Amino acid sequence: MTIVDVQEREEKVSRLIIQKIAYFLGIILFLSTLDRVSVSFAAKTMNVEMGFNPEIYGFGVGLFFITYMLFQMPGVILAKRKGPAWTLAMMTVMWGIVTVATGFMWNKNSFYIFRLLLGMMEGSIAPVLVLYISRWVPTSVFGRFQSRSSLALPASFILGGPISGWLITQFGDLGGLAGWRWMFIIEGLATILVGILAFRLLPERIEDAKWLNAEDGAWLVQALARGADAPPSHGAKSPYLGNLKPGLMLLSWSAIFFCLCMGFYGFMYWLPQVIQMLAPDSSSLQLMGLSAVPWCAATIGMLANGKLLDRTIHRSLHVGGATFIAAAGLLIAGVAPNPIVAFAGLVICGLGIGGSQTLFFSIPADKLRGRPSAGFAFACITLAGGLSGLVGANLIGVMRQATGSFTSAIFMLATVYMIGCLIMIVSGRGEGRSRRC
Repeated sequence: MTIVDVQEREEKVSRLIIQKIAYFLGIILFLSTLDRVSVSFAAKTMNVEMGFNPEIYGFGVGLFFITYMLFQMPGVILAKRKGPAWTLAMMTVMWGIVTVATGFMWNKNSFYIFRLLLGMMEGSIAPVLVLYISRWVPTSVFGRFQSRSSLALPASFILGGPISGWLITQFGDLGGLAGWRWMFIIEGLATILVGILAFRLLPERIEDAKWLNAEDGAWLVQALARGADAPPSHGAKSPYLGNLKPGLMLLSWSAIFFCLCMGFYGFMYWLPQVIQMLAPDSSSLQLMGLSAVPWCAATIGMLANGKLLDRTIHRSLHVGGATFIAAAGLLIAGVAPNPIVAFAGLVICGLGIGGSQTLFFSIPADKLRGRPSAGFAFACITLAGGLSGLVGANLIGVMRQATGSFTSAIFMLATVYMIGCLIMIVSGRGEGRSRRC
């Protein structure tokens, strides 16, 4: 087989994997994020009907992260026994059921229980998802695959508000149920349907994929084997973290993801309120439109950096550079002399978040491909991300309450991003020379 034939085969198989798997996983990620944050869209009317004060609401929202962290490992164990595709499908059905049940909450205790259950059912989605991807996606296409499937994250913020708002408005008081209850019920039913489809559409093994012929399947098996047999570091070893033992390298990855998620969750939960302070006279519709702009920038950053990652093995440098852009954007927003420049800083931050947050997993997934410890490592990394969600959002609230503004919180998040950037770049030294496709 000539070099041209190999390249054509790679392009064909890569395109099929993206079309048949990446976009469907993107739908699962979209629903996962939507079901997780839809409570914020329901809060305005839900809190009034249920008699929740900010303390009750905030405590309930935070409870999600407790079980989200605790149930990282059980899902990985289940994926090892039943397969990651089966586990993803089952988790999707189960958190859809919990979302439907949330629409029937009756007091604060039931609210707490449903938030804990949602965290339990969604807790393992990230490590199981990465484990599944590592069994299907060659290194040469990992960046493009991850960027396509992860488009669901900014899409859930761009579209989630209008979708949830439309459901609350259109189904208000239908059958004696408030609109916010129908929002949970309908979004949960949609999730259950996608979970049922996942049992049929997500192949567990390469030989189960009817859309791959024998030659394509054989090429994919060989490509994955080459990735699994590759040395853990490319080129000269780093005199710094590149020489660390596996346990310390896992610790560095976990620290990096903690920093990335702390910035991401802070951006996710507080962005509308920051924009509200920049444009206090904006209407709800205008606020929704302005909040979508940084997430549109995140989409651009995700696609652009995802393509670049497949053209180089300097992955840490590219993801670290995107993290630096996120930090720079926050610094601009924090010191800006006027609201327009501050908003531009938030857009720049969104661009950096898109190029770093989800694409970071291409680094450990590449180095852990085929290793028996991969599932455990992914669970540890995402556990660190969940911990940052529990800490970061609450810390921003405390700083906002104490200072009366978001400036100190913005500087804090910029500092956290810079720390993550430095660890990532130093730990990635010695990845080797650039590889062109």
